[in-house]
Parts: sequence; structure tokens; C-alpha cells
Amino acid sequence: MKLRYCAIGGFAGPAVPQIRELDLATLSDDAADQIRQDVAALDFFALPASQLKSAPKSWDFLHEVRITHSVEEGGVVQERHHQVQFHSEMVSAALNDLVAKILTLTESAQ
Repeated sequence: MKLRYCAIGGFAGPAVPQIRELDLATLSDDAADQIRQDVAALDFFALPASQLKSAPKSWDFLHEVRITHSVEEGGVVQERHHQVQFHSEMVSAALNDLVAKILTLTESAQ
């Protein structure tokens, strides 16, 4: 499973998107299992693709989480993905917590 996080915007923030990528194959078994459990508890693949404010302010960050995973169907392995764009105030604390974990786990790679 691979996770990609991107943050865009913010009035005083960086001018370019901030991107973090996390491949669970590079993590310890415990850390990878925790991320998998978090993704399952969120039912991430059933979340709507867009959870945005109706009138965002110029300082609101647009967040994007994309998860790619392998699925076996009929003996054939296919990669599937789901992407969610959101403003942090519009989603559950669990999704914001997942973002925080992605940032923490990728911090040393930056």
C-alpha cells in the first residue's frame, strides 16, 4: 500500500504543493499494520472524493490523500487507488490523524 499526501495553498504558506509519499513496504511491520488499521477504520475507499468548504478562505489549505493498493481478482493482481480532496475542518478527526501520521513517518525523508 502506498500513500501520497499533498497540501496546496494557505495565505502565508509555501507557494508550491507540499507532497509526502509513504510506502508501507518501507515501514516496520507494527507501523505498517497501524496505518492499515487506520485506513480500514476510516473506510477510506468509501469516502467521497471531495469534502470541501462551500466558501473556502484564501488561507485554507486544500489537502489531498491518495492511497494505492494491490487487489487480486481472479488470479490477476491489479493496482487500485482512491483519492480524497478536503479541507481539514470538513473531515473526521480520524482522517486528520492519518495525515498527521503520514507527516510524522515521512518527516525524516524530507
